[in-house]
Amino acid sequence: MEDVPHPRLHKRKNTYYLRASYPADLLHLFKGKERWKSLGTSDYREAVRRVRAASSAFDAEMDRLRATEAGPPANLSQREIVRLCGKAYEFAIRQWGDRPGGPVIYEKFIDKMSRTQSPTELEAEIGPHLAELLSRSSTVGKIDEDTRARFLPALRDTISDAATTLLRRANNDYGTDDLVQRFGEAHKKPTGGLSLRQLMDDYLADPSVTRGEKTLLSYRIVFDAIEELMGPDKLVRDVNRADCKRVRALLQTIPKNARKVYPGKSLQDAARLAKIDGKPLMSVGTINSYLINQSSLFNWAVKEELADRNPAADLQLADPVKDKNKRKPVPLGDLPKLFQMPLYTGCVDDENGYAKRGPNHPRRGRFWVPLLALFHGLRQGEACQLHKADVRQIGGIWCLMLSEGDPDEMEVEDRKRIKTDAGERFVPLHSELIAMGFLDFVRSCNGVRLFPELERDRYGYFSTMSKWFGRFLSKAGVKQPRVTFHSLRHNYRDALRRAKLSRDVVQALGGWASDGVDDDYGGDLEAFVSVLAEAVANVSYEGLNLRHLHVSTTPARAVA
Repeated sequence: MEDVPHPRLHKRKNTYYLRASYPADLLHLFKGKERWKSLGTSDYREAVRRVRAASSAFDAEMDRLRATEAGPPANLSQREIVRLCGKAYEFAIRQWGDRPGGPVIYEKFIDKMSRTQSPTELEAEIGPHLAELLSRSSTVGKIDEDTRARFLPALRDTISDAATTLLRRANNDYGTDDLVQRFGEAHKKPTGGLSLRQLMDDYLADPSVTRGEKTLLSYRIVFDAIEELMGPDKLVRDVNRADCKRVRALLQTIPKNARKVYPGKSLQDAARLAKIDGKPLMSVGTINSYLINQSSLFNWAVKEELADRNPAADLQLADPVKDKNKRKPVPLGDLPKLFQMPLYTGCVDDENGYAKRGPNHPRRGRFWVPLLALFHGLRQGEACQLHKADVRQIGGIWCLMLSEGDPDEMEVEDRKRIKTDAGERFVPLHSELIAMGFLDFVRSCNGVRLFPELERDRYGYFSTMSKWFGRFLSKAGVKQPRVTFHSLRHNYRDALRRAKLSRDVVQALGGWASDGVDDDYGGDLEAFVSVLAEAVANVSYEGLNLRHLHVSTTPARAVA
């Protein structure tokens, strides 16, 4: 099996699959420990796109199940059972319909279902199907014993009906599907247009767009709000601006981490409880990000000619905090305090003992990454994911090469991501880091990554680093609002401005959007690097003395 850039992407023969393990606390609901789902493609890059959406949907399904498991079991009406059976019939036809197989397969299955009669047999044969059906439902999770006793035989008959339809098709009869009629109005779909739920599903499954898992999860809250307030079966053409404003009004009343604070509750119930309990609400910035997602959904519908207009355009709230004030640099007077911490003067270790005085001087990720941000403007992820091969010479000048590279040539854990196109750049090494022995550190590394001990979270980000740095600021006594790891990048930009460098050079060094300063140098890369090196040499911080970290004042030897 070839390496793939997603832990849940696997290949069998010529087809890619989602392979996801069920959470330990939900295993009792499923038959088996894993779900294998075909992504319907043999193309590697297409599979990469599809597995992200499929994985996000799986996680959302598990979260929904966990929430409903925490609530009281539901007692469903027979109409609701028939409605869900209609969903199961549709799913079975879609799932099995394109699989190769002759009539004998379906005949045997129908016979098996006819002999599945006792409660024990129903539980063994149909129970797993029922668990999967409920896990896909956004409205029903845990059911009581009365509902289960009625649901199991109804679902058995439904699955048998689906096999009967497929048997007929296997015998070349693709006439009218009369069996689906037995689900009646309970399963009738909206007619004359596309439903909101179908729009949302199609939008997230758009193969022309690559979205990471974290991005996909960011749509969950606003999509849930849309379904709660408008209904999943409302036609897209009937959505108006007032509907979208109702979503905005609801988002303004939802607490932070609503799903964690009030598991199993609707967003409207969470908002009501948050008001009673005095819970902090989401920030304007977070609300606006959800409103942008709502607008993006309808923009896509217009682009795909599924809607005539975008009723959610320009609904963002006025943010009282200006963008430039959302994060601020570490105050210059506080920088020396950071680098006089035990991690930089002598500590127990660079894990739990980084803030305790000790005899050791470890120089790994936690030591180097803040320095790379302060003197080179690297984003947190850019620094954490650096490869040994990213440190190289251009015209005799040591540089950091920041690029994603070719993911096909890397192990999964070594793959890199750059935030923007402008983020792909090279930055000459500052003399401070050379004096600290950074090049010798690079040379001593035996693996691909410089900092393999820094691990990614489930979404591929180095969130543990940012959390650690927050604790590091607190230990140093300089923690304050809007000062984070990213603040070091603001320090860097301020230092470039103090040096009165040209705007293009500043943008090139920081990976900010640029018109292309390298165009001024044509194909003379070495001349361009020389200009950038002179600029980086101007980065300095008044009152910050790091001589205690220097190990050499002579040029370091070449990196192998």
